[in-house]
Order: sequence, then C-alpha cells, then structure tokens
Amino acid sequence: MFGFFWLLTKFDIDRTHAETLIKENETRIEINKKIAEKNFTTSSSVITFTDEEVIEVDEFLKKDTIKVRKAVENNYYLTIPFASNLPMTDNKSYAYYELYPSYTLFLEYSQDRLNDLNLIGRIPTNSNEIIINKVLADYFIHNGLSVLETDKNGKIQQVDYIPTTYEEIINSNKKIAFGSSYLIVSGIIDEDMTKYDELKNTLSDEMQVNPTKLYEEFKTKYYSKLSEIIVPINFFETINLKPNNEISVELYKLAYTFENQKIYPMGNSVILDKKIKIYDGKEERNIESLASNEVIISSQLLDDLYDNEYSNRLMEYIKEEVENYNNKVLERQEEIERLEKEQENNPEFVFEYPKEIEEPDVNKLMKAFTKNYLNEKNIIGKSFLLEINDLYLRVQDEKTQNFKDFVIVGFIYEDVNNYFSDESILKNYMRGKSETTSVYFYENDLQELESIFKQFSNIEEKYVLKTLYSDTIKNVELVVKNVSIIALYFSIFSLLFSIILFIFFTLTSVNNNKRSIGILRALGAKISDIYKIFYLESFLMGLFAFVISSFVSYFSVIIGNNLISSNLFINVEPIIFRTDVILLLFIMVIVLTILSFTVPILRISKTKPIDVINNK
Repeated sequence: MFGFFWLLTKFDIDRTHAETLIKENETRIEINKKIAEKNFTTSSSVITFTDEEVIEVDEFLKKDTIKVRKAVENNYYLTIPFASNLPMTDNKSYAYYELYPSYTLFLEYSQDRLNDLNLIGRIPTNSNEIIINKVLADYFIHNGLSVLETDKNGKIQQVDYIPTTYEEIINSNKKIAFGSSYLIVSGIIDEDMTKYDELKNTLSDEMQVNPTKLYEEFKTKYYSKLSEIIVPINFFETINLKPNNEISVELYKLAYTFENQKIYPMGNSVILDKKIKIYDGKEERNIESLASNEVIISSQLLDDLYDNEYSNRLMEYIKEEVENYNNKVLERQEEIERLEKEQENNPEFVFEYPKEIEEPDVNKLMKAFTKNYLNEKNIIGKSFLLEINDLYLRVQDEKTQNFKDFVIVGFIYEDVNNYFSDESILKNYMRGKSETTSVYFYENDLQELESIFKQFSNIEEKYVLKTLYSDTIKNVELVVKNVSIIALYFSIFSLLFSIILFIFFTLTSVNNNKRSIGILRALGAKISDIYKIFYLESFLMGLFAFVISSFVSYFSVIIGNNLISSNLFINVEPIIFRTDVILLLFIMVIVLTILSFTVPILRISKTKPIDVINNK
C-alpha cells in the first residue's frame, strides 16, 4: 500500500506528456502567445506575434520552426468559402463532416519540408498555389467550394463548384475565392484515412449522445487540420491581397487634441489610396496624395470638433430652405388660382403661368452650407495633436504616444472617414497582409521534450505550449493531482500501519518464546544471539513483504494507468513506476524490523533468566 500510494504522490505530468507524444508519434509542439489576465479567442488579432517575438521564440528554442499565419484584408481574417447552394441530399448530418473550419491558417514550409511531403499532385511552383490536408479535401468534395469564373461577358463572378475526386481538385486548377484574390490547390497530403470511413456514414446525433473513441480521436487529430493550408515561405509576398489602409479600432484608440479639447473621433482613420474629391477652403478639387502631416476631415469629425453643432445647424438650414420652397409653391398656386378666376370673369383676359419654383437640391444645399461653415470656423489650415493608444503594445514600447502638427487641408463630402497620407506615422499602425498566430516545431527526443515542457512552464505568462493532447493531459493532471493529495495521507497511514503491524508481530513472537529465551540465556546465550534469532525472523518476514510489495506496486501502477485511460481515446501513463521505490521499500524493511524487535528484546534483556523462565 505504501509503495503504490507513494508512487501516486510522485507523478510527473511533463514526462507523461512527453511519453504520450512519442508513443502516439504526434510530436508537433505549438507555441501560442498569451496575454496576461486576458482571454481572447483564436480569431482575435490581439494574440498575434510581432516579428521580434517570433525571433525571441526561435532564439529560445534553437530549432527549425514553422510559422503559422492568417491572411488579413480590410482588418478581417480571410477564410476559404464553401459553396452556398448545394443540391438537396438526404438532409442528414454525418459525424465525419460535422466539424467546420472557422478560419484558415497558412503553415509556411521551407523547400526541404515541401519536398519531404507525400502528395497527391505536386508542391506549389506558382503564386497562389497551396497544399491541403486530405480531410479538408474530403470537405471540398462534400460541401463544395466558391470559385471564380469568367462569364460570357468577361465578367468575373463567384460560382459554386463541387469536385468529386482528389485528382479533380488538383487537375481542375479552379480559383478558390479568397478575399480580393484566389487560391489554387496544387497538392493534397496523401495519408491513409480509411480508419475513419465509418464516420462518414454515422449520424452526428449518435456521436453526440454516445461518442466512440474513434470519433474522439478523429476530432482531436483532424479538427485543426480542417483550417490548415501549407504554403511556401514567400507565399504572402506573391499573393495579391489589398493592403490594409484603415486603423483597427480593436488594437488602437485614437484621440485628437484640437483647440485645447480632447476628442475621440467616431470616424475611421484611413490611409489615402484612391482619388477623392475635397473642398480645400477655396475650391473643390480631386486629390490622390497628401503630405506626411496633412489630413482630410469628414462631417463626422466636424461634428466631433464642435459638439454636433455642424449637423444641427445644417439640418435647420435645410429645413428652412425646404419650408421656403413649400411657401413659394403655395404662393404660386394661389397666384394661378387668382389668375384663372379673373379669366373666368373676363374671357378676354390673357395671362401666363408664373415660373415654376425650382425644388431645392439637398446635396447643393449641404455643400453650400458646409463651405460657409468651414470658412466661418476657419478650420482649413488649423492643426491638431494626434494621440495613439496602442492597447496591446503591438507597435509602441509605451501605451500612449503623441504626434504633433497634423494640418487639416480639406474636407470630404459624403464620407465619415478621415484621410491621412501613406507617408504619415499611421502607416506604421496598419496591419499587414498576414499575421503570425503561432509557431510550431517537431521534437522526437523524450528528454528534450520533457525539458522544453519544464522550461516553458517558467515563462508561461507570455507564451504557452500546446500539443495535440494538451487538453487531455490537463484533464488527466487534474485527476491525478486530486488523487495524489489523498494518496499522501494514505501513504502515511499505511506506513504507520506497517510499523504497528510489525511491532505486534514481533511482540507476539517474543511473548510466545519467552521461556525459550530464558532457557537460552540460562545456558549462556548472549543478548546479541537473541537479537540475531528474532532479527532474522523479522527480516525474513519483511523480505517476503518487500518482494510481494514490489510486484504489487508495479502491477498496481499498470492497473491505475489503465483505469485513468479507460475513458480516453489514447493510453496515458501519469503514474510512473520509479525504481527508487524498490530501494525505499527495502530501507523500510530494515527500519521496520529494527524498530519492531528492539523494544521487546531490550525489555527481556533486563529481566533475569529465571524470571523469564518462570514467566515473571
């Protein structure tokens, strides 16, 4: 009992994790960024790596790492779109296809890694070409794809496409819609998936109610692969995605200090990348570039600067003009009625209808008012201080930084964005076409794996390790930790129980042999001889217990690990049989035998042999 419970208190979850990965041949280790005291989903750009952090991880690991990226366009992560209008089938959901990729990950492989892949098809040789996993290819065949095709008029449009085989996916060279660009599948990783074929005909509801180990294994191993695409390292340098030209409000908070008041703009801050029409204080003109410190403001910012005065006065102005128009229309109608009545009274009276009242053009009214308002406030040419709050320190070393002398050089109609130059400081805050969401590597050495797990546990406030079985191992750790606390008390109890048992055994043996001890003493036997007799008896008993305990402890570990793994789809061995438990059990035998016979023998040694013989 003591041997087994002592082993339960000595479990090593890092070694268990490493051994499980080696045994299952799933040695991919992923490193994710961690934001202290924050809980973000995988779709959040907050948990992405900076270039410096990627270098930091690479230098720490000193290994050949693979970068995992997401494509970004218009501040949104792009995903592969499935077909929107599939033909009607049996309207049933099957376990194999119930998972759904919520995002698309790009795994950047070196040329050597690409060459080592076992593929249906070939590795990418042109831009936009990708490699997918077979499970994702199965989803393409089952769910269809949204692809780009050119119609008879030469117009590109998205259409649904449903391939039927892996070879068709590769040979069709279909352009899969992907943001403002496209993807072409050049290869499919060829792995044996026949093990999971039965899940293609098993209803999802059945697995939800009574999930099998096969189903749990499939979810754990292949759910992540539905989102993964393998590409060459230079993929994002060649794919033609629109650059992000708008500040992400999720990552940065802007404030303007204008005429001694701080304003948090409601409109978006955008880098000017197109031709726009503005009013520059004198005339309307088209522009497509700005100096580094110049800004074009919108009606939204104009309201922010003057506490909605602009919108309120504009509405009043338009309302007055509309009322004037209605009054003039009414006056004209009354005049027409008067003239027509006079003609009835005097048939010789000839008149011309009054001139039509021109209906006010709201757009012209708005522009006229805005020009007057801008000139009244003399806002064109004024400057403001720009404050940028980097909420998660993605770019800045400090959360808040100020940038002076941004000059307002114009106003844009019918827009709520504020435009900055592509040479301004805001360019540094625009998200790139891709962002690194994690880094991973492979490690097949048990000791090295165990060492890495222990090292990262010391820096987990910034980075966290993840493997295919991380969640399973965490659940096992919780179970074993709770059991180990109980095992500690049981090991103490079993130790005390063993001591008491041995003492009572020896006391009984000594008491039953008192007369023999007295006779031996009377015949001249020394106390040391008596010690040897009873020590040998106790030691032989202890040695027998030691051998039995060693075997029982060993097999108890196997049974305990099997019980823990009984509800899992993999075998884990959190209880480790340590050879030092044999040494510990042997030391216990020595200590217990000495403790058990020393006290009664000492007591008898102080008694006269004749008294011992007479049982006094």
